[in-house]
Amino acid sequence: MALVQFEPLSSAVDAGFWHALSEKKVDLFRLDDSPRPIRGHYAFGATAAAVALPPRLSVGTAAFGGDERDVHSSLGFLAPGVLKNTNTIEDFKKLDKAASLKEIGQKIWDAILSGEALDDPSVLASFLLITFADLKKYKYYYWFAFPALLPVDHFKLTAGAPAVRLKELWLDKEVESLRVEYEKWRGATKGPHFPSHAAFFLVKKSSGGVVTLGKLSDWYSFWAGVPEFE
Repeated sequence: MALVQFEPLSSAVDAGFWHALSEKKVDLFRLDDSPRPIRGHYAFGATAAAVALPPRLSVGTAAFGGDERDVHSSLGFLAPGVLKNTNTIEDFKKLDKAASLKEIGQKIWDAILSGEALDDPSVLASFLLITFADLKKYKYYYWFAFPALLPVDHFKLTAGAPAVRLKELWLDKEVESLRVEYEKWRGATKGPHFPSHAAFFLVKKSSGGVVTLGKLSDWYSFWAGVPEFE
């Protein structure tokens, strides 16, 4: 059976992020190099002008707070992150990156076990950013990491059931119903936790072709009355 493969994320840093980091370093962090919470957003890959753009995670001016709506593009999704800003280039180089990455991965796993990830699914897209800001020379060094949980057994496609596009399985009106319902769903997530539920949700289709979306935390009630293998 063929293994299911996932497209890795690329990183992108907006110039405004370095300005915001410099201000934080001077006014708040100073010599305190303890981990700090930040926010980014990620978007799916796309093709523009015959150029394929990979899926990417970006940080910008709103990484340290501000309007929630500033942390994502119209097709982007919220990603909580951890910033470790070192005080010297030596500290940046010698920092145990593997241990830091494992720590973030453990937090994701703990959130899954505790149920936190059901209430705030954006934690599943957590990332790590290690930086050093040389303010005298206006040079910035950074290292991104995107932890991913490794299952005991690899995800595999069912024998005799290759992956196909949704439009090959659903009628056009059903695909359109999904699009309409998702637009409503994305609009509804613009609340206090915007947009933590925008990228992770449940989908079901009735025998009449009506598509319904729901929160991960509503798993049991959402699937109530639906046969397991339907």
